[in-house]
Amino acid sequence: MLSPFSPSTRLKERITISMGAATFPQDAKSPLDLLRCADEALFMAKKEGKNRLKLYSPEMRRYPRIAQTGEVKFDVLNGAVALRNTGCMKNLSEGGLQFETDREVPPKSTLAIEMKVPELISCFVLVGEVANVTPIGTDPPKYLVGISFVKIDGEARKAIKSIVSEKLENQNKQPAPDS
Repeated sequence: MLSPFSPSTRLKERITISMGAATFPQDAKSPLDLLRCADEALFMAKKEGKNRLKLYSPEMRRYPRIAQTGEVKFDVLNGAVALRNTGCMKNLSEGGLQFETDREVPPKSTLAIEMKVPELISCFVLVGEVANVTPIGTDPPKYLVGISFVKIDGEARKAIKSIVSEKLENQNKQPAPDS
């Protein structure tokens, strides 16, 4: 009797595997974060063509990012929202944004955000979760705050997608510099 795994057995189906890997403590400080990082790596492995192993990197993005300027007003959601803090947008994607501010923002906090993009006449108010906070200066203190969108209306999502797509398309059209 032939084993299903013996060399002489011909499989009619092709079996592939995609894997995502992350390391502790370099990529994550808790079991839940380690699983989240490995899951992000798995998502990227499948996105890049399946049948591969992808190692987690903090630079992994579910959505392409573009450099983007614009004014950001924000406040931590805890009842009344005044949007009394300000920042300067650095980049934007369909899934979130990054901005610079002089306010330290608690990681994992939920923010109400008003975003003004120069290409658009209107501004958008949305809700995001703080994904990361990176100190970038001490005198005066400055922080880069990464936000994942949690609640965004269809009009805002459509406008952001359009801006990102257009800028990425323009970047791809530009000729590469001569070497």
